[in-house]
Amino acid sequence: MQFGFGASNFELMSGQSLAAGHREMLEQAVVAEELGFDSIWVAEQHFSPERQCPSPFLIGAAIATRTSGIKIGVYTTMTFAHPIRVAEDAAVLDVLSDGRLILCAGTGYRKEEFAAYGVAAEGKRSRIRESLEILRLAWADEPFVYRGKYFTIPTVPPDNPASDEYPPLSVFPKPLQTSIPIWMAAFGNVGVRQAGRLGLPLFTSPLESISQLRERDVLYRTALQEAGQQQRLFPLIRSVYVAATADRARSDTEAALLAQYRRYNQWRPQAAIEGSFETLTADRFLIGDPDHCVAQIRRYATDLGINYIVCRMNLAGLEHANVLHSMRLFVREVMPHFNPEG
Repeated sequence: MQFGFGASNFELMSGQSLAAGHREMLEQAVVAEELGFDSIWVAEQHFSPERQCPSPFLIGAAIATRTSGIKIGVYTTMTFAHPIRVAEDAAVLDVLSDGRLILCAGTGYRKEEFAAYGVAAEGKRSRIRESLEILRLAWADEPFVYRGKYFTIPTVPPDNPASDEYPPLSVFPKPLQTSIPIWMAAFGNVGVRQAGRLGLPLFTSPLESISQLRERDVLYRTALQEAGQQQRLFPLIRSVYVAATADRARSDTEAALLAQYRRYNQWRPQAAIEGSFETLTADRFLIGDPDHCVAQIRRYATDLGINYIVCRMNLAGLEHANVLHSMRLFVREVMPHFNPEG
């Protein structure tokens, strides 16, 4: 079992400056590497007060300059950026991090984001498929030309479609990694099947219940099999908080976490986030004492074959010191049950 640390989902405390919030996030990233997490993750989110990360490659670059060996995972919403821009940003971050980038491709789902960027939600899965094809061409050694439904690279002059004025494109710099690992974020059935057909690790939403995850797992593995694809990496993202006792974990997180997930329910009603703290903790969160968290992780591993968990530990309303304490307790009391030689 591998464990990543979700760094970018912080919400400012009352009276806290934005600069201070970012400094604490970067400190947590440094501590994550010191403690032995396998990766640090930043996730693109726009117009959202509890996830201050509209520019994940910039945050990833800041983390790269403060760490030396830990992988840096970047979730980017490819729908809102041209694939050449994504290819260039990813290549630069891979160079700056000495080849440590993992890229997770997402399409976005919030209406206000699509409206702000003037992009239609319709066709987003076809767009991301073309974007992924372009990324691999852009990172390869040979110049390329791409002609798709959504992207034409280089662009053909509209007044002279037969023109060969623009030669094939070469993107620089190239990544240090021969092949940057790519994951796919998906919530709906269409996206889940697409991840399976493409043979990409599926990064499911932290909003999904265990029963929803089981349904996604069947769809995904079926799509893998039908496409003749194989996959050994089965990741999961979860909100995580560990305290010495279950009562302390609840008192530290309950009010802010339920408020945060009510907001998520407004953005994505199909997630059907309902119930008490106990219900949600058993079904969606990893929050409690170390024994509870160990039991829940074993449940995910046994029932779903999960072998990589990204822990979103900087939960809304938590003091920086509490986040660091939870991180250290998780590494000391939970991780050894899964990586005894680590």
